[in-house]
Amino acid sequence: REKYKWSADNSEEIRKGVIIKAETIEELAAKLNMPHLVETVKKWNADMKTGADTVFGRRIMKDPNAKVVFEGRDVDLLSAPIRLDGPVYAVKLVPVAYNCQGGPKKNAKCQVLDAYGDPIPHLYICGELGSMWTSVYQGASSNAECMIFGRIAGREAAKEKPAA
Repeated sequence: REKYKWSADNSEEIRKGVIIKAETIEELAAKLNMPHLVETVKKWNADMKTGADTVFGRRIMKDPNAKVVFEGRDVDLLSAPIRLDGPVYAVKLVPVAYNCQGGPKKNAKCQVLDAYGDPIPHLYICGELGSMWTSVYQGASSNAECMIFGRIAGREAAKEKPAA
Protein backbone atom coordinates (compact mmCIF):
# COMPACT_ATOMS: atom_id res chain seq x y z
CA ARG A 1 0.00 0.00 0.00
CA GLU A 2 2.90 2.40 0.61
CA LYS A 3 3.91 2.20 -3.05
CA TYR A 4 0.39 2.50 -4.46
CA LYS A 5 0.09 5.28 -7.05
CA TRP A 6 -3.34 6.90 -7.13
CA SER A 7 -4.81 7.90 -10.45
CA ALA A 8 -4.93 11.64 -11.11
CA ASP A 9 -8.74 11.71 -11.28
CA ASN A 10 -9.56 8.76 -8.95
CA SER A 11 -11.09 6.86 -11.90
CA GLU A 12 -9.04 3.72 -11.17
CA GLU A 13 -10.01 3.78 -7.50
CA ILE A 14 -13.67 4.12 -8.48
CA ARG A 15 -13.32 1.25 -10.98
CA LYS A 16 -11.63 -0.93 -8.32
CA GLY A 17 -14.31 -0.11 -5.72
CA VAL A 18 -11.95 1.70 -3.35
CA ILE A 19 -14.11 4.80 -3.87
CA ILE A 20 -17.86 4.29 -4.18
CA LYS A 21 -19.53 6.65 -6.66
CA ALA A 22 -23.25 7.32 -7.01
CA GLU A 23 -25.32 9.87 -8.91
CA THR A 24 -27.54 10.68 -5.91
CA ILE A 25 -27.36 10.40 -2.13
CA GLU A 26 -30.21 7.86 -2.33
CA GLU A 27 -28.18 5.67 -4.71
CA LEU A 28 -25.14 5.97 -2.45
CA ALA A 29 -27.22 4.93 0.57
CA ALA A 30 -28.39 1.84 -1.32
CA LYS A 31 -24.84 0.94 -2.47
CA LEU A 32 -23.55 1.29 1.10
CA ASN A 33 -26.55 -0.48 2.65
CA MET A 34 -27.08 2.54 4.89
CA PRO A 35 -30.87 3.05 5.01
CA HIS A 36 -30.64 6.10 7.31
CA LEU A 37 -28.02 7.98 5.29
CA VAL A 38 -30.46 10.21 3.38
CA GLU A 39 -32.38 11.13 6.54
CA THR A 40 -29.13 11.79 8.43
CA VAL A 41 -27.70 14.02 5.69
CA LYS A 42 -30.96 15.98 5.39
CA LYS A 43 -31.00 16.49 9.17
CA TRP A 44 -27.37 17.68 9.10
CA ASN A 45 -28.13 20.08 6.26
CA ALA A 46 -31.15 21.49 8.12
CA ASP A 47 -28.93 22.01 11.18
CA MET A 48 -26.39 23.83 9.02
CA LYS A 49 -29.10 26.29 7.92
CA THR A 50 -30.19 27.02 11.49
CA GLY A 51 -26.64 27.06 12.85
CA ALA A 52 -27.24 24.51 15.61
CA ASP A 53 -26.31 20.82 15.75
CA THR A 54 -29.51 19.35 17.20
CA VAL A 55 -28.16 15.79 17.30
CA PHE A 56 -24.88 16.20 19.23
CA GLY A 57 -25.15 19.79 20.47
CA ARG A 58 -21.92 20.93 18.80
CA ARG A 59 -21.48 24.58 17.92
CA ILE A 60 -21.35 25.42 14.25
CA MET A 61 -19.24 28.17 12.76
CA LYS A 62 -19.98 29.46 9.30
CA ASP A 63 -16.66 31.29 8.87
CA PRO A 64 -14.74 29.48 6.09
CA ASN A 65 -11.45 30.91 7.41
CA ALA A 66 -11.91 29.50 10.93
CA LYS A 67 -9.55 26.91 12.36
CA VAL A 68 -10.80 23.35 12.66
CA VAL A 69 -11.70 22.04 16.08
CA PHE A 70 -9.29 20.13 18.32
CA GLU A 71 -10.77 18.29 21.26
CA GLY A 72 -10.34 20.22 24.49
CA ARG A 73 -10.03 23.59 22.81
CA ASP A 74 -12.78 26.16 22.85
CA VAL A 75 -13.05 26.53 19.06
CA ASP A 76 -16.25 26.26 17.08
CA LEU A 77 -16.63 23.62 14.42
CA LEU A 78 -16.13 24.60 10.83
CA SER A 79 -19.06 22.94 9.13
CA ALA A 80 -20.86 22.88 5.82
CA PRO A 81 -23.91 21.23 4.33
CA ILE A 82 -23.47 18.00 2.38
CA ARG A 83 -24.49 18.09 -1.28
CA LEU A 84 -27.52 15.98 -2.16
CA ASP A 85 -27.07 16.21 -5.92
CA GLY A 86 -24.57 13.98 -7.65
CA PRO A 87 -22.20 12.73 -8.13
CA VAL A 88 -21.49 11.77 -4.52
CA TYR A 89 -18.69 9.57 -3.21
CA ALA A 90 -17.82 7.42 -0.21
CA VAL A 91 -14.66 5.74 1.04
CA LYS A 92 -14.57 3.01 3.66
CA LEU A 93 -12.49 4.09 6.66
CA VAL A 94 -11.51 1.67 9.40
CA PRO A 95 -10.13 2.73 12.79
CA VAL A 96 -6.84 1.14 13.71
CA ALA A 97 -4.39 1.27 16.56
CA TYR A 98 -1.07 -0.45 16.20
CA ASN A 99 0.10 -2.90 18.79
CA CYS A 100 3.35 -2.53 20.64
CA GLN A 101 4.01 -5.04 23.35
CA GLY A 102 6.40 -4.41 26.20
CA GLY A 103 7.62 -0.97 27.12
CA PRO A 104 7.63 0.78 30.47
CA LYS A 105 5.74 -0.73 33.40
CA LYS A 106 2.78 1.18 34.79
CA ASN A 107 0.59 1.06 37.86
CA ALA A 108 -3.22 1.17 38.05
CA LYS A 109 -3.11 4.98 37.77
CA CYS A 110 -1.08 4.66 34.51
CA GLN A 111 1.97 6.19 36.17
CA VAL A 112 5.25 4.99 34.64
CA LEU A 113 7.27 3.04 37.19
CA ASP A 114 11.02 3.29 37.64
CA ALA A 115 13.36 0.30 37.98
CA TYR A 116 12.37 -0.04 41.66
CA GLY A 117 8.62 -0.04 41.02
CA ASP A 118 8.08 3.53 42.20
CA PRO A 119 6.03 6.04 40.13
CA ILE A 120 8.06 8.59 38.17
CA PRO A 121 6.50 11.96 39.04
CA HIS A 122 4.35 13.54 36.31
CA LEU A 123 4.95 10.71 33.80
CA TYR A 124 1.92 8.78 32.56
CA ILE A 125 1.45 6.16 29.91
CA CYS A 126 -1.56 5.06 27.92
CA GLY A 127 -2.51 2.95 24.95
CA GLU A 128 -0.37 -0.05 24.26
CA LEU A 129 2.98 1.42 25.22
CA GLY A 130 3.43 -0.54 28.40
CA SER A 131 0.57 -2.79 27.32
CA MET A 132 -1.27 -4.86 29.88
CA TRP A 133 -0.56 -7.83 27.62
CA THR A 134 3.22 -7.34 28.10
CA SER A 135 5.05 -9.37 25.48
CA VAL A 136 2.07 -11.49 24.43
CA TYR A 137 0.40 -10.33 21.21
CA GLN A 138 -3.31 -9.97 21.85
CA GLY A 139 -5.11 -8.76 18.75
CA ALA A 140 -8.48 -6.98 18.66
CA SER A 141 -7.97 -5.13 21.93
CA SER A 142 -5.97 -2.15 20.68
CA ASN A 143 -8.78 0.40 20.57
CA ALA A 144 -10.17 -0.63 23.95
CA GLU A 145 -6.76 -0.47 25.61
CA CYS A 146 -6.11 2.95 24.09
CA MET A 147 -9.47 4.33 25.26
CA ILE A 148 -9.45 2.80 28.73
CA PHE A 149 -5.87 3.62 29.68
CA GLY A 150 -5.99 6.97 27.88
CA ARG A 151 -8.94 7.95 30.06
CA ILE A 152 -7.26 6.73 33.24
CA ALA A 153 -3.97 8.47 32.41
CA GLY A 154 -5.76 11.69 31.48
CA ARG A 155 -7.87 11.67 34.64
CA GLU A 156 -4.85 11.04 36.86
CA ALA A 157 -2.65 13.61 35.08
CA ALA A 158 -5.39 16.22 35.46
CA LYS A 159 -5.22 15.77 39.25
CA GLU A 160 -1.52 16.76 39.24
CA LYS A 161 -0.38 20.04 40.68
CA PRO A 162 2.16 21.98 38.59
CA ALA A 163 5.76 21.24 39.50
CA ALA A 164 7.38 23.99 41.56
